[in-house]
Amino acid sequence: MLYVVLLTIAVIVDVLVALYAWWRRATPGGIYLALLMAAAAIWALANAIEFAVLDIPAKIFWSKVSYVGIVNVPPLWLLFTLSYSRRTQWFMRRRVVLLWVVPAITLGLVATNELHHLVWPRIMPDPSAPGLMLIYEHGPGVWLNMLYSYPLLLLATIWLVRVALRSPQLYRRQAAALLAGAAIPWVVNASYLAGYRLFPSLDLTPIAFALTGLMMALGIFRFQMLDIVPVARDTLIEKIGDGVLVLDARNRVVDINPAACQMMGLSAERAIGQPIRALAAQWPELVERFRDTFEVQVEIAPQGQPASPWLELRISPLYDRRRQLTGRLIALHDITARKRAEEALYLYARELEASNVELDAFAHTVAHDLKNPLSTLAAFGDLLEQKHTTMSSEQLATSANSMARSARRMINITDELLLLASVRKMEEVPTGPLDMAAIVAAAQERLTDIIDLSQGEIILPPTWPTAIGYAPWVEEVWVNYLSNALTYGGTPRLVEVGFDVGREAADRFPNFQVRFWVRDNGAGLTPEEQERLFTPFTRLDQARARGHGLGLSIVRRIVEKLGGQVGVESEVGWGSTFWFTLPGLDAGRGDHLAAN
Repeated sequence: MLYVVLLTIAVIVDVLVALYAWWRRATPGGIYLALLMAAAAIWALANAIEFAVLDIPAKIFWSKVSYVGIVNVPPLWLLFTLSYSRRTQWFMRRRVVLLWVVPAITLGLVATNELHHLVWPRIMPDPSAPGLMLIYEHGPGVWLNMLYSYPLLLLATIWLVRVALRSPQLYRRQAAALLAGAAIPWVVNASYLAGYRLFPSLDLTPIAFALTGLMMALGIFRFQMLDIVPVARDTLIEKIGDGVLVLDARNRVVDINPAACQMMGLSAERAIGQPIRALAAQWPELVERFRDTFEVQVEIAPQGQPASPWLELRISPLYDRRRQLTGRLIALHDITARKRAEEALYLYARELEASNVELDAFAHTVAHDLKNPLSTLAAFGDLLEQKHTTMSSEQLATSANSMARSARRMINITDELLLLASVRKMEEVPTGPLDMAAIVAAAQERLTDIIDLSQGEIILPPTWPTAIGYAPWVEEVWVNYLSNALTYGGTPRLVEVGFDVGREAADRFPNFQVRFWVRDNGAGLTPEEQERLFTPFTRLDQARARGHGLGLSIVRRIVEKLGGQVGVESEVGWGSTFWFTLPGLDAGRGDHLAAN
């Protein structure tokens, strides 16, 4: 009866562990542990009933039932170990099904033993306990199951040992509890099958599984086996994107993951065992700097190569069980994307700040420049409203002419504002060869009023070089330059237009830029005034300026967008020469001219 009591206790322990594991089945290994302990409970329960009944056919029946638990324990133990150690890549349906081929055959042989006697060739009563137990002679079917089961158990044990060796102390205790739980029943079972038995007819393996259940309970409640499970090294180290190196006390590489190999251009076979100084030749200063550093976190800038990444370097000390320093862990995290984002954000902030400054100047300039023609329109409008009945025809014509000029000035300001917006927003400019003679003629046509008012003379070259650009924008450049020359020129207004191509231009602009210029005979500019030119929304002489402050800012934006440069040459008393460059059509020749 003691045997039945022990088996009953084993069933209770197995069932309790199975129920708890089923409750925690969402955790890695939980569902397989529940099924494993359920199989062990079936094994123990069937053996207890077999011992309790007195009828020989009933005993044989319950012995067959016990095999339902016996054949399921090894594959379930293997699956639990694989799940616990996160070997999830093994869990394909076909592979799992194949694990039960031999168990299914064994169960079939057990169920039909009377036909072939391959499992139990002979069954006889135990003379030492008549009427209580039977002695089963084991045949090929039993040995087939043993030859299949024990390799599975050995494979599961090897994985547990690897987990124990590679894991922190908590996980090692978990693995030790699992190993102890696995060893007890299989040592007992191996002794039983080999004939080394305390009682000839008693299989103590189901009782030993009660001890396995207790060891499992110890792992669950004492070491949180189903709460904290070891994540496989392949997941944490081999497959992460960060580079990881482990150095010993002599700065030799003892482990390295694929990400670190890729960053350093190495193979693991070449790196293991080598000094870090020899492997990190591209970072000699860093190796020297952190040679004796055991804990640090710094950012490493690209090391001169075009594809070099930004890296975050972390160094952590490694200790043994006695807290003796044994080496260092080096982690390399690629932060290139973050750095590029930071740089883009910085540039955007700078651009936004510049835009805000420019917008403020823009608002003041537009308000000032629109104020004058609006004031003129308002003044003449009030005059006409009050005195149009008493004004002569000449006075009416003069007022109308002044209002028209003011309206045209406002239209010009609006057009240039729209042009400035288009220059800022257009990303791809449709450039091509320019007919500069036609472009300059169109600019002169737009400046007819200014030319007539200033009585200026514009001298043009007989031929023009062919440059590359966008005609509507280049026309605006000429309009601004010629308008300024006619506005600020001397008396009489004399404006000369020209270009530099060939040796003179090549010396100054080696990438074959054609230099176009407009020279006036005005008062000239001081160095301080020249520095202020092309600054957004400024004028040199607000008092005598008939234009507005957008012109040269637009010129600069247009020309730089087209790949050229702008500038001025001036001396007080000798006039000014405003110039701009554009890419030439033929980089191999400096004399490519088109007739005017």
